[in-house]
Amino acid sequence: MTDTSAAQFSDLATRGDPPFDRLLLALAAEFHGVDEDAALDELDELARPLFGIGGQGPHAAGERIAAELGRRLKPDVAGVDDLFLDRVLREHRGHPALLAVVYVEVARRAGASLSLLSSQDAWFAGLVAEEEAVLVDPARTASALEGSFTLRRHCAHEVAHAVLCELARRYRALGAADHAKRAAELCLALPLK
Repeated sequence: MTDTSAAQFSDLATRGDPPFDRLLLALAAEFHGVDEDAALDELDELARPLFGIGGQGPHAAGERIAAELGRRLKPDVAGVDDLFLDRVLREHRGHPALLAVVYVEVARRAGASLSLLSSQDAWFAGLVAEEEAVLVDPARTASALEGSFTLRRHCAHEVAHAVLCELARRYRALGAADHAKRAAELCLALPLK
């Protein structure tokens, strides 16, 4: 068992383009012990039924990803645990942004390249080609969506920032001032403009 140390977050946060899984596991380690090996093994396990999707077209790959992961992962925005990647992987439920991260990481392991995207009110995993996007909305249904609305692509730093801002808000609401302060401090370590 490899425990992710909290010191890894600062190191990864200063890198140009850290992987989503590593950065968000290190973020979780800032607040509790994380079994990185178990989390990474779960991502590998979720990817097994999707091996070979890289050779399919975007629509077919999107449908397979949506069907497979949509039946196994459920949205939940009730507490702080749904904002920690290790707990999302253990419980198979979480915040839509973290579910989108799981979709992106699982697809990468299965041979497809997805982007993490958002609109004004939703998070998506998407296969983007030229001006067309096949979107998977982990918070709605287990079906792929085709979109022609404004989307924004996100790097791991931006997702970590969104998670930390939401953690700070939720911890303040719970009266956990130390944790809220820590989440706000970690935002400062991210190289965002």
